[in-house]
Amino acid sequence: MRPMVGPEGQFRLRCARSPASAGELPHRSTGAQPQEREGDAPEGHATPILYRLRVRYGAGMRLLALFGLTVLLAACDDGSQAITIGSLAGADWWLVRWTSDGKPVELADGSQITLAVTPEGDVSGGASVNRYRAKITLTDTGKVSWGGPGFATTRMAGPQLLMEQEGRFLAALHAVDHAALDGRTLTLSGAGHSVVLQFVR
Repeated sequence: MRPMVGPEGQFRLRCARSPASAGELPHRSTGAQPQEREGDAPEGHATPILYRLRVRYGAGMRLLALFGLTVLLAACDDGSQAITIGSLAGADWWLVRWTSDGKPVELADGSQITLAVTPEGDVSGGASVNRYRAKITLTDTGKVSWGGPGFATTRMAGPQLLMEQEGRFLAALHAVDHAALDGRTLTLSGAGHSVVLQFVR
């Protein structure tokens, strides 16, 4: 307040109007700047909630891509090899496992079944008693096709058990339509994997 002199020479008190009395608060600068909280959207971006959602979505997609790559590398490292006629050629393959309709087929005691392939695709081997010959065609994806309605064989006679085994083996071999190579193991399968012949060398 400050004194004022009126027309009659009397002093009157006048209240000086301050910003506070008008409902205005004085602005005081402290020099401190507002702090950006974690998760707040950078300037020019969407609201903080949308920004956090975008960050989480991006992180999730990166994890998903990493997982997919890991699965792909694991699939590529399952031991399987590219297969060609040349990779099958060489030493004889010996039958060690035979399944039919998911059930194992036991080989007769003392019997041997083999398979050999030349670089030209000629196939031959022992079928239990007789020897057989055929022509094979193989794609790089392992698809097998045979060059004829059946196999040529020698016509020797043998024990009934071995002769029956030979007939079943030749029928199973002719049903093969896929080949897979894993190191020194050759797996031939056909008829929707109802026939599986596994050879080693």
